[in-house]
Amino acid sequence: MQKPLSHIPRAGRARDSFAVCLTARETVSDLLRFIDHCRDAEAAHIYLYFDGTNDEAQDVCTVWGQDPFVTITVCDPAFWQSALPDVTAPALEEKQIATCMMAIEKNQSDWLLFCDADEFLAADIPIGEVLAQVPDSQPGVRVRNTEAVWGVSDDITQEFGCGYERRPARNSVIGKYILPYLVFGPDGRVMSRCTAGYTAGKHLLRRGVVPEQMTCHKSRVNGRRLEFLHDLLSDDAHTRVVHFDAIGSDRWHRKWQSRISGATVAANMGASRRRQAEQIAQAFQQGKSEHAFRRLYGLTRWQQFILTRLGLLTRIWH
Repeated sequence: MQKPLSHIPRAGRARDSFAVCLTARETVSDLLRFIDHCRDAEAAHIYLYFDGTNDEAQDVCTVWGQDPFVTITVCDPAFWQSALPDVTAPALEEKQIATCMMAIEKNQSDWLLFCDADEFLAADIPIGEVLAQVPDSQPGVRVRNTEAVWGVSDDITQEFGCGYERRPARNSVIGKYILPYLVFGPDGRVMSRCTAGYTAGKHLLRRGVVPEQMTCHKSRVNGRRLEFLHDLLSDDAHTRVVHFDAIGSDRWHRKWQSRISGATVAANMGASRRRQAEQIAQAFQQGKSEHAFRRLYGLTRWQQFILTRLGLLTRIWH
């Protein structure tokens, strides 16, 4: 996987700074890839809320405990009891919102991005240059997303070995209800605008802005929802969050096994995501998890051809 073009410096351009907030339980190797990407994208700081076991947390603290670029908060049971005293078994999104509000208080950068460790912010120019162009009247901004998928010749067992970015179709009758079935056949019922993951994008808030309502995808400030970056700027430099919803087939298998067993509670899923979860659970019961993975995140030659022609598929980081 190539590095995004956002690491290429351009002299004489105004730049805003941005920090990153995430709640994660990832391996050290996956976090290393994410943190290195944030450095390349010129993030100012990372607020990492680590929600793993004591042993996993110890490994993370050993690697980044003395790194001034990363502030680590270990989220053990006592932490969650203090952060969410009225919730017995907090869902993933409840945890994310709680940590986001904490990071808002700590953030010293111009902007704060809320994302997961499998989501990489990228653009054709440095991110700071894009953010500096956002009108001062905007308290925050949403960024569209793409998702990483495997082409015909890609190896699904290789983590981050996917060669393409798949972009959601337009939010229209055709994009939502017709195109997914034309491209994916019966699987169209579990695809959201031709993607397997979310389509709501991610968002950033300016320093000091506290939203009235918040999800991991968007916020409402002063009674208004944040606008998308591509609606605010005549040229958003192809700024997007590339979502590695399936880092690799083995990693995806562990992720869904955790959800099916109830070890990870993901609430507030959309209709297509709920149907997808049911289909995946059935595939696991039948011993066909790899087949389910290929149908959701692998491309046939026809899908690769038609999505490219429709402008919904590009080479990754392209």
